[in-house]
Amino acid sequence: MPTPIALPSCLMDCCRVLFPKLDFSRILFYEGLPPGASGADGFTMSSGGPGPDIRIYIRDYRPCSKDTFLVIAHELVHALQIQGMLGGGHVPGSWAAYYVSHFLGCGWRGAKCDNALEKEAYDYSDGGCDGNGKLSEFIDAQLGGSLPCACRRPPWPTPNTIGGQAYADALKSNPDLIKTESRVGRTWCSLINWPLAIIAAGYSVFGFSNTGGAIGSGVGVLVGGIIGGYLGAILGSLLGPVGAVIGAVLGALLGAYLGGIIGGAIGWLIDNLFSGPSARIWFTAFDGASWVIPDIPISQQGHTKTSKGPALAAYNGKLYAVYKASSNNDVWYNVFDSNGWLVQDLKITQNGHTRTSEAPALAEYDGKLYLAYKAGSNNDLWYNVFDGNSWLAQDIKITQGGHTRTNKRPALAAFNGKLYLAYKSGSSNDLWYNVFDGNSWLAQDIKISQGGHTQSSDGPALAVYNGKLYLAYKAGSSNDLWYNVFDGGTWLAQDLKITQNGHTRTSGSPALAGYDGKLYLAYRASGGSDLWYNTFDGNAWLAQDIKITKDGHVKSARGPALAAVSPYLVMAYRDNS
Repeated sequence: MPTPIALPSCLMDCCRVLFPKLDFSRILFYEGLPPGASGADGFTMSSGGPGPDIRIYIRDYRPCSKDTFLVIAHELVHALQIQGMLGGGHVPGSWAAYYVSHFLGCGWRGAKCDNALEKEAYDYSDGGCDGNGKLSEFIDAQLGGSLPCACRRPPWPTPNTIGGQAYADALKSNPDLIKTESRVGRTWCSLINWPLAIIAAGYSVFGFSNTGGAIGSGVGVLVGGIIGGYLGAILGSLLGPVGAVIGAVLGALLGAYLGGIIGGAIGWLIDNLFSGPSARIWFTAFDGASWVIPDIPISQQGHTKTSKGPALAAYNGKLYAVYKASSNNDVWYNVFDSNGWLVQDLKITQNGHTRTSEAPALAEYDGKLYLAYKAGSNNDLWYNVFDGNSWLAQDIKITQGGHTRTNKRPALAAFNGKLYLAYKSGSSNDLWYNVFDGNSWLAQDIKISQGGHTQSSDGPALAVYNGKLYLAYKAGSSNDLWYNVFDGGTWLAQDLKITQNGHTRTSGSPALAGYDGKLYLAYRASGGSDLWYNTFDGNAWLAQDIKITKDGHVKSARGPALAAVSPYLVMAYRDNS
């Protein structure tokens, strides 16, 4: 099955330079090919429904290879062709239908270089028709074979430069590489697609889904055959054999259109009425300049879903996400490495142990991965440990004698050789902390709140920055964000406000991480599901926070999680359903 992927910024920046008028908010990238297209290096289709509706499939995705860069460029030419058809309209929900029109092109089936649609893509990118392709020749002749990304620190591609110049700027310096439109997208070739656009219109009544597409295709064939038979008979009796053919064609088109409407409706009912909230987990990454848009689902084939927010941490060169299940209190995890996220997530809960009703916390400490969480049926706090191979079968209780309890998600961070756990009280808005020295937790937890300061109605966030431990949290009685600092001995008696002039506010639990010399704070908006961030440089926070959400992507109904994995800052979050 194809797996969703996010192009690293070193690739995406170059794609945006090469195709400045292409609407990338309409595009999703996948590794692997759909059924029936297994012989191609890449494949592009449109779902026929609301955006993002253009899907680009790459058979062998290697972000630091020339072949992958050229295949992506080739497929983006097809995306530009789709965008240009019928004034920017959609092509059909059935990939097979577009595949046929794609290869019919303007020169019937023929060889790839006799097909105007394919020839345009080959001539621009990887060649094979008129030379080696513009982009391929430029890379070899002008850039010495250098590519946009280097994989010196897998699995995280890093940007290459050309003589101190950004790779994207080097591409921009050659106007002949900048492709703003397709030379065949608006010609008579587009007429081939008008019947397909009619079918797509049927799907777009309700929006395309895989479920609706499959059902609609079957319904369309059946209805089209019946209607075509009737119309063929009627017109045949009036106009003879020619009328019979016309009637059959019109009947098939009408049946396909009705099939699109019926299939779209059934798909919508299944996807929205019977499935409940999707509860999928997504992620994006920040390279110091921009976030990856669109975001990419961690959830695949119904796996890796949660009703709360996930926890995120880097461990042994991999990225770990841990979360409560979407339908019960079991705890699961998933792992990201050079091959992407696991399709099938892994269960931590064993024999009723390690369960929670809230979002957990995660941190690497002393060569192991520690997981802390509120119990599934009360306010006690527990923890579990992963050694790189397995979790403890029996989790371990932190709560002792009624101390160290919470009713929200806790926070974890390793600091000065110890593991710190911060949390909201189970019975008030006071914030407390506890410390693990590698052997045991404190029997008596320690209160952070002093004189009514440093209080929260939700779970806090912890991170180490500039040799100190920072705590960020939503206020106890408003949506303002505040922070406090621990120097290894004491917390500030008076906490400090991050919110300025109505900016940087949240209705949930925030996330905190040190990255690239600054402290990053990410959070859900106080009045919606948009995600925002702010940064602290050691002296002050930004007066105006910055929106991450773009083009309807990167939104959440819960608080996010952050983890710094050089050279990126990664954010994971539940969707906004």
